[in-house]
Amino acid sequence: MLEARRYNDLTLSKHIAVMNFIAALLIVILHSGYSGTGCLSCLLGSRGLCRIAVPWFFIISGYFLAKHVDEKNWYKDSLCKRVKSVLVPFYIWMVLYKLFNYLLYTIMTRLAVETNFANPFAGKDFVRIIFEFTGLMPCAGVGVVWYLRMLFFLVLLSPLLIKVVIKLRFFWLITVFCIYLSYRLGLALGYLEYDGPLDYYFSLRGLAYFSVGIYFRLVDNVLRRTPLAVAGGIGIVLLVIKVLVAQPMVSAFCDVFMVPGLIAFIWIISRRIRFPMWCVGNTMAIYLWHPIFMLLSIGVVSRFMIG
Repeated sequence: MLEARRYNDLTLSKHIAVMNFIAALLIVILHSGYSGTGCLSCLLGSRGLCRIAVPWFFIISGYFLAKHVDEKNWYKDSLCKRVKSVLVPFYIWMVLYKLFNYLLYTIMTRLAVETNFANPFAGKDFVRIIFEFTGLMPCAGVGVVWYLRMLFFLVLLSPLLIKVVIKLRFFWLITVFCIYLSYRLGLALGYLEYDGPLDYYFSLRGLAYFSVGIYFRLVDNVLRRTPLAVAGGIGIVLLVIKVLVAQPMVSAFCDVFMVPGLIAFIWIISRRIRFPMWCVGNTMAIYLWHPIFMLLSIGVVSRFMIG
């Protein structure tokens, strides 16, 4: 029995690593701005399958955090671990992204190349710059580190979230996804603004999917194939509707409810997928480095187009 448990844990760990790598690749596609023109391109591009990437990372983060709740001093240990693995990288990469943006802006300006790069420090006093570097004030050019900031905030809230998930169970997931749907509909109707204060300081999407991870670890940790297949089918149907209808209200509704289904779909089909270990072992590196390589490629392309 113990050997079977170890085998299952090992298989699950490998499967999660494959999913992490797939999600990292989808984030690269998402940030490339590729949306496609044909139906197939739309299904696979930034308006379709790529939408599962960040939610998946929130799910798996909640799942692994909840794995240790029965251990003594789990909250203190989790905070200490996340300070090293989340908060410190957040500040390091915040500085790197800003400095890299400034470097590219300087180079492009001296080469007299017209680009969309802007000086991230222009018109800002020292206090404003410090607040931006610490993540206390919204700013542009921060790459993908918003996820790290939000993840650490969710870890801070985790004792409360865990109690709520255990007490309310599936009703909590319904509630938090309805709140998230209300937010998305508010964006679609123009009552809320994209990249506004709520979007920057607290991600309702992150809360919803982090709760999903906690739920599957503590309440229902048996991933039954039939419900997953049904959820996957619903996700694909909603994705097709979103692509064909292309209306803001419909897109908002489909985005909220198709993503869990698409994650279930990818989870099922990825069971047989294998990637080299050097790929799956560098998921975080892909996630953090790809904005820099993208910015660099834009700069190089702009230089050669002018030259």
